[in-house]
Amino acid sequence: MVGGPELAFFCHQVADLADPQRRFTLSAADLALLNPNTRTAPVFRSRRDAELTKAVYRRVPVLVSKGPPQRNPWGVRLSTMFHMTNDSHLFRTRAELESEGWALEGNTFVRGAEAMLPLYEAKMVNFFDHRAADVVISATAVVRQRQPRYLSALEHADPARLSIPHGWVTEEEVAARLPVWKHQWLLGICDITSTTNERTVVPVVIPRAAAGNNLPLVVSTAPPARVALLGASLGSFALDFVARFKVGGTHLNFFIAEQLPVLPPETYDQAAPWDPERRLDAWLAERVLELTYTAWDLRGFACDLGWKGPPFRWDQARRPLLRAELDAAFFHLYGIERDDVEYVMGTFPIVARKDQAAWGEYRIRRLVLEAYDAMAKAAQAGVAYHSPLDPPPSDPACTHR
Repeated sequence: MVGGPELAFFCHQVADLADPQRRFTLSAADLALLNPNTRTAPVFRSRRDAELTKAVYRRVPVLVSKGPPQRNPWGVRLSTMFHMTNDSHLFRTRAELESEGWALEGNTFVRGAEAMLPLYEAKMVNFFDHRAADVVISATAVVRQRQPRYLSALEHADPARLSIPHGWVTEEEVAARLPVWKHQWLLGICDITSTTNERTVVPVVIPRAAAGNNLPLVVSTAPPARVALLGASLGSFALDFVARFKVGGTHLNFFIAEQLPVLPPETYDQAAPWDPERRLDAWLAERVLELTYTAWDLRGFACDLGWKGPPFRWDQARRPLLRAELDAAFFHLYGIERDDVEYVMGTFPIVARKDQAAWGEYRIRRLVLEAYDAMAKAAQAGVAYHSPLDPPPSDPACTHR
């Protein structure tokens, strides 16, 4: 058993064991590489999945290594703010607040100098979208009565239209639970997930507000502009591919998140490999900013990224291109070769099925590969990558004016 035991997962018949692509080895050193804190075994579907994941971990460290030696380059602490059961006595409903003379402004209730902040739940958010859905009470559901009512593209087009939650919490309670993070926005990551979902790791930037335990927070000591890039990397296909071998149930537990491969902060100090005249952090931030800052309640986030203008329009044509460029960039930064990029994109069947239904093709894979190829060509030639977006990312012409 040279190199460790031979393993195979998801084998439903004896003939599966004869397929060499279904079998792979994992040594003790491999387990220490892939899950240094717990030494647990990821569940791979194929030899290619195992080898590709090991190659990523040889290049990219985990988010938090318990050690020895301990390593936490982002100064990250994962935490929950409010428990939906244990803290329910702190939550107020719309009917209660309105009966007491509170007025709704955006999605915050105000009464004089007092404020009741919205309680965000995972069902309200999505990638680069802190206002994906309102929470409504289902008239027919016996259990899980609080259901999402997704905002339309037309509603997203209004920068004043915010998600309406089911509950609100006092501003003082929220401040008491955020003693370190002083910024006017938060980075959350959805807890309820599965390897069979459309995507597994779903980060989101929300305003400084209350967050339930199904939307735990990623609090970092890094500068806020860098934390925005941390969120973007957590939402990349490159990281999600690896995460799908780590999640064994329906929760993205903290011990799983801490052992995901995350580019360290200093990565973003270099020039963009596909644009030698631009710093990588600036190149990425332009795309993150336009995708994220689509409503006035994230003005604080925009300011931390150096933007003083109005929010960007919710543009259904531009957003897939912006996301494709980010995903292509992270595939390059994670050191994933072109053939493997195509393979990785093929491991998200629900994403592919939805694209096929909407566009007649797996559009996001095509867009990512086109951007990846153009970036690779630019990097090889030592020239700047030219985005097909016109105007370019974060151009003032794309804002509400």
